[in-house]
Amino acid sequence: MKKSPSILIVFLCSLLVLQAESARDYYLQGETFFDQGDYYSAIEAYRESLDLNPHYLDALLQLSKSYFMIEEYQEAQHYIIEAQPYGQNNLDLMNMEGRIFIGKGDLDEAEVLFRRVILNEPNNLEANLGLAEVLLLKGNHQEGALAYRRSLILSPESKRALLSMLLLFDFQGEFEKAQIYLELALKYHSQDAQVFLQAAQHYLRSGDLTKALYYGENAVQMDSNLPGPDFLLAKIYYSQENYTAAYSALQRGLQLNPNDFQALFLMARCQEKLQEDENALVLYQRILKENPLDENARIHWEELLRRQGSSVATLISDATEYHLNRGIEYQNDFDFSHAQASYRRTRWLDPYYYQGWLRSSRLLITQGYPEEGLDSLRALKEAGFDDQELTDQLRMLEHSRNKGMADRWQLNQFQIPPNPYGLSLFFKPNTTLYHYSSEEALAGYFQYNLLKNNSLDLITNPAEISNYSQAFQRARDEESDYFIILEFSEGPRSFLLKAQLYLSRTGRLIDNFSILRMGSNRVQDSMAELSKRIVGFLLPRGHLVQLNDNQAIVNLGRMDGIEVDDIFQVIKEDNKILKAEEPWLEYPQEDLMGFIHIEEVDEAMSQGRWENHGHFEMIAPGDEAYLLEPLESQAENADTQVPWIIDQELKRQLLMLQ
Repeated sequence: MKKSPSILIVFLCSLLVLQAESARDYYLQGETFFDQGDYYSAIEAYRESLDLNPHYLDALLQLSKSYFMIEEYQEAQHYIIEAQPYGQNNLDLMNMEGRIFIGKGDLDEAEVLFRRVILNEPNNLEANLGLAEVLLLKGNHQEGALAYRRSLILSPESKRALLSMLLLFDFQGEFEKAQIYLELALKYHSQDAQVFLQAAQHYLRSGDLTKALYYGENAVQMDSNLPGPDFLLAKIYYSQENYTAAYSALQRGLQLNPNDFQALFLMARCQEKLQEDENALVLYQRILKENPLDENARIHWEELLRRQGSSVATLISDATEYHLNRGIEYQNDFDFSHAQASYRRTRWLDPYYYQGWLRSSRLLITQGYPEEGLDSLRALKEAGFDDQELTDQLRMLEHSRNKGMADRWQLNQFQIPPNPYGLSLFFKPNTTLYHYSSEEALAGYFQYNLLKNNSLDLITNPAEISNYSQAFQRARDEESDYFIILEFSEGPRSFLLKAQLYLSRTGRLIDNFSILRMGSNRVQDSMAELSKRIVGFLLPRGHLVQLNDNQAIVNLGRMDGIEVDDIFQVIKEDNKILKAEEPWLEYPQEDLMGFIHIEEVDEAMSQGRWENHGHFEMIAPGDEAYLLEPLESQAENADTQVPWIIDQELKRQLLMLQ
């Protein structure tokens, strides 16, 4: 029997209604999952909805939001673009795309979108909040705070605005101001698990661990599906030195995400604290197997290997081979600086590692330091290595070298003691580091980089401090010349290193330094660059080694930046005073003994004409010599501030607020 057209139309309409209802059902399921923080199930439900109705604007928008919440910003933008034909000039789509631009770091693009929304609808809360985030992350903290306050005028109970203000002041270290907004958030949202979680974060950052634990544990009780509380609780337990509880919390979190490298790193730190070093080594190796370029994990792994010594000889061999191979790769690419750093690391791990020592010595010659390279090869031979290739190379170099200043004065320029400034090194804790509890090792790695140069000598190992006055007092007690306070900020792909250089005598600030690096080698390059800048900022100081008629030898040379025509001033040691501003040195005029005009420069020593100051010639070997004019690098380093830097952890926390 032939169906009538009217029956067919009714059937098709019914089918479309059923499809629409099914699409709506899946959409509502997605909403439920999204509200519970189960973004992966939400994504699946929204996809099912879109399979039935590809033009479903709300499902496209929510699918974008779900990808946004798992920080897949490119995928989130893909679905916003798909949604745009079905919602032209839709302000919700524009706001969502603005937040995606923030996630991708395109702050200018985000600002354009939010201002466009505000132009159409001045009281649009989402756009005002988004603009506030942009201004804040651009470094305009004052304007960002004003924009948040405008948002609070529009909606005094806005959870996102209140928690954003909390984060703003927390990240500036103004915890009392942050507390005001936390109390308002708790007042208006007393049963909200996310608010309790942010309260726990706030108290962890401000150091009130009892309250941090209270709010963290209550957040979990209020919403067992809340994303991220296990890691937060682990950080709180760890800070309370309850490493067993921290480890257990991390194990719970890893059941949901077995490849959470932040959690694995903190587990390794817990194992170290519990003196389970073998387990810690296994965890570090697990991280490095998946990500060999995780510098922070490698620093901790290698520090632990070095402490263990011969008991982990095989692992030390693996580590030295890793750095040796990297050094060879760098050298083949003519990147001699990174190559030398890699070879140096092999010798830090194993002082008698032959290949690292040999290649480092040869590379010094290639870099234009033949005398230092030859001296290093001689030391390698004296250490007991009897390799025929080494013997032949030494014989060839000895035969072909030109005798210079050191030979005329019968000196080994690399065995002359240096005249370092005494330095105290401190670091501030930071609970927002991507690798939690890594400040001490990072400060140690900075020390390792700084001591490549002989012009500084650390009085003690780096120490944690909570404020400037604590550092100032300790530096005075240690009788150092200068002290440095380090601060670290770290995201998954960025590393920011800040340092403040002070004069220990007065506590006066000399200068600020900020270095941001992205990508591979970011930790190593930041440390090396900052060390170079700080060393270049100090007035070079040496001493007189020998005198002969009117000629004098100073124990600083080309490696220290000394050039022909430089002038050293020789001053009595007792009465000189270091200063925090140019010319960096103060002394009575009668204590100026004379000048040395440099006429010839070797790698680690200089020769110059001695000019007496006054009627009596009182100069003698051992007297201190200071460069009269600062090195050119000092002027270049005068402005080392980064104009503005996106704080990746602050950005991440702001974008997770709903």
